[in-house]
Amino acid sequence: MDDGSTDGCPKICDEYAKKDNRVRVIHQKNSGQADARNAALNIAKGEYFAFVDSDDFVSEDFIEYLFQLLYKSKSLIAICGTRHVTEGEMEIGEKEKDEPERLLTAEQAMEIILYQREFDASVCDKLFHRSLFEKIRFPSGEIYEDFSVIFRLIQESGKVVYGPGEKYCYRIHAESTMTGGFSKRKLVLLTASQQMVHFVTGCYPSLKKAAVRRDVYSHFHILHQMIFSSPRDRAKEKEIVRHIKQYAGVVLANPKALKKDKIHIRCLSLGLPVYRLAWIVFDRFFKDRAMRKGNP
Repeated sequence: MDDGSTDGCPKICDEYAKKDNRVRVIHQKNSGQADARNAALNIAKGEYFAFVDSDDFVSEDFIEYLFQLLYKSKSLIAICGTRHVTEGEMEIGEKEKDEPERLLTAEQAMEIILYQREFDASVCDKLFHRSLFEKIRFPSGEIYEDFSVIFRLIQESGKVVYGPGEKYCYRIHAESTMTGGFSKRKLVLLTASQQMVHFVTGCYPSLKKAAVRRDVYSHFHILHQMIFSSPRDRAKEKEIVRHIKQYAGVVLANPKALKKDKIHIRCLSLGLPVYRLAWIVFDRFFKDRAMRKGNP
């Protein structure tokens, strides 16, 4: 997919297409990741779909590994392990994991995502059978598009298979959707998160606490970016804080909630200025520790 690229990538893609007739290239004006993926889905002829973001990279056996998982389990979705790397890193450098491959029900897979354990909501560390996309597309023009579809895909599949092999490397940098600075476009995550709660609890009422935990996390994710942006939207910040406090008790009482979730809530209960200051201190502490490790 050439989504209006301004570097040399379109030419490289066209050269691959000349060498291998299995390669199909789409050139279009920049319209965002969701529309680019949908355009590819609309013409794809393969039986299986995989997604790799333009700034990430995968192991040489990424597809083979996932396909073998699907073949053995007769599932429609396979998931592999991932690594988060910084800019400049290009080696997969897989870590040996003493974990078995696991066949999971849709409910079990959703719970893992909601608590952000072995894998998360991204479609990029997964292989999908094409039948799952017969009626599902990414929300046009939106970011966080993975979050809007992954639970529907898992429910449609009925079961998924997970292998711990770290075959996908997600590159972290300042412009990443998940870690970059705040923009109003990112507020769509809050809507998507609340829609997720409705969908997941409608399918599996037993996952309500897990869904609420993930919704609160999403609100903290946006709040964190907003309080360090300029100019600040104080009214929206207050709205997000009210939402978090409304469901804070559910998260605090949930023994499966992560420790960091509860720390966030406790800090916020002291007031937004204290919460912001706590993050400044936290950030400086870990930067100083990283510098000490690099310069003994």
